[in-house]
Amino acid sequence: ANFNDGTLQALAADSGTWQVASGALQVASTSNQSDAVAVYQVGDALPSYYEVLSTIKVVKPTAGWDANSYVIFDYQSATNFKFAGLNVSTNKLEMGQRTAAGWQVLKQAAFPGSLRNDTWYNVMLAVNGLTATLIVDNTNVFSHTFNATVVDGWSYGLNWGLVGFGGNKSRGAMDNITVQVVPPTATVTRTDDFTTGAGPTVTAVTGSSTGTWAASSPLGRYNGAPAAGNDTAIQLLNVSGKTQMSATSLLELSATFTTAGRSGIVFDRYSDTDFKFAAIDVVSKQVMIGHRTASGWTVDAVVSNTALNSTTNYKLGVSIKGSTVSVTLNDQAAVGFVFNAVGSDGRFGLFTRGTSASFDTITVKTNEPGLSAAQTAATETTTAPLQISAPLQQAVLTDAQLQTLAAEAARRWSLVEDASLLTKLGSVQVLIADLPGDQVGEYADGRITIDVDAGGRGWFIDPTPRDDREFSGRGAVMNAMAQGDAAGRIDLLSVLAHEMGHAIGLGHSDVGVMDEHLAAGQRATPDAWYGRTTVGVAAADLLAPAVPAATVAIDWSVRPASAAPARAIGSAAALATPAAAAAKWQARFVNDLGQAPERIHPNASLRVHLPLSPGLSRL
Repeated sequence: ANFNDGTLQALAADSGTWQVASGALQVASTSNQSDAVAVYQVGDALPSYYEVLSTIKVVKPTAGWDANSYVIFDYQSATNFKFAGLNVSTNKLEMGQRTAAGWQVLKQAAFPGSLRNDTWYNVMLAVNGLTATLIVDNTNVFSHTFNATVVDGWSYGLNWGLVGFGGNKSRGAMDNITVQVVPPTATVTRTDDFTTGAGPTVTAVTGSSTGTWAASSPLGRYNGAPAAGNDTAIQLLNVSGKTQMSATSLLELSATFTTAGRSGIVFDRYSDTDFKFAAIDVVSKQVMIGHRTASGWTVDAVVSNTALNSTTNYKLGVSIKGSTVSVTLNDQAAVGFVFNAVGSDGRFGLFTRGTSASFDTITVKTNEPGLSAAQTAATETTTAPLQISAPLQQAVLTDAQLQTLAAEAARRWSLVEDASLLTKLGSVQVLIADLPGDQVGEYADGRITIDVDAGGRGWFIDPTPRDDREFSGRGAVMNAMAQGDAAGRIDLLSVLAHEMGHAIGLGHSDVGVMDEHLAAGQRATPDAWYGRTTVGVAAADLLAPAVPAATVAIDWSVRPASAAPARAIGSAAALATPAAAAAKWQARFVNDLGQAPERIHPNASLRVHLPLSPGLSRL
């Protein structure tokens, strides 16, 4: 939002006075004893890591007024949100929370020199799980770790509420507001469930493990134990041979395991006595973040969990961005910490201390440049064979066919995602190449590459891509009609939609368009992934229940900005966002904001957008 058009654009005022003048947003509390807060219309529920950027200034404190300006985040009500920003009155950078008792500063830091009124400052707030980091003018940085929000026994991070801007008993201005997701999820995902033994994610080269590590018999788990005379066993991992990520990359690690002691994940590892860790400790009943040095083990942040035991499989997740670390247990926010140095550029892996541990599944996600999210055709299928009605060699791809289907894949994404994400497609290139082996497509560094003949299986090039008449079924994945042209082929529309999902920042999911698996004769598209059975369903079926107008504090009828043209996708025409799209994302935003899928869906084993079904082929 740059306010050059004289309107509030995506901001919705909740308190105070807000108006646009001279291309900037002017804000003031209604009196020197009240708040001024506005919520920013992002367009979707926020991921665990996101950033808010703005240029802000405050008016000179006179006649009882304070002088502060804050980024608002995790906004849940007018008296329940977090804030971070500048306080000219105290010459401090501040971070805290608003409660019914007022604005409570939880952490503050001195600003070198002095903060000045009527001066513009560039502010960025980076949120990772439970940690928040404030950066002013690209040099002044400080962080704080908040407690989780607990609703009905479920713990949420700082992405539970909305984001916005405001002040306390103050007047000021702001401009050039941006909320950016970097990324919604990682663009590259590698998972190993050990069903065929230790997979390629487990680094097998000398020096990559200590203690004893071996796949179980029968297969399906990976067991580690310290060697005699030592108390720790470590097994390092990799992503396509890359063992260390860049300092600016997002790194997400998760492991499902059982342990009778302390076990979990190591990261930023440089030696066996120089690393950081996240773990559960069954003996002390704690979830923790810590580090190891030559002097011993140090626990830096901890939260108690009296339910921990040695027989239950626990899923421990770690998200590392910069120096911030956020840990989840069974997909619920648990604990966070901010180190003094970057945590993603060392090696990473598994560990157990003082006892054995049995790992069931491990997953590594990252947005590391240069790593591709490759697609491969199915090598086997669990569905009945389908008759092919035309020779496979006829389904070789041309530029014109690619152009048409790329435009349709982008259109389908526009039905379910807001414009702020879809603008990323404007710089993406789509190319045809002869990919190695059975790869059918990949995304890397702003480029989607599609195999010329679908790994030798032949493309289904849909002559009527706006409908799904060649497929049957309902839900996230549909099957080709028997004896139809799509039977036995790889659906090009599904592959393009999958790679575009990576391009806008989405990682792999369990099922649906972002699943790693797609069998010949199947279709998986974004509109089906979000619970639709046809393209272009009327928006009314997703609208929130009617609420009396008098109780509505925020007007969500404001349309989002139009998507930028996706001209670089082949040579497809500009991406057109249907008029119904705004109502669709608003309905999802208002109805489900901040809730983990396990809380939205009555069956905790299912994802709200991803009905559970077996994966059939590798993407």
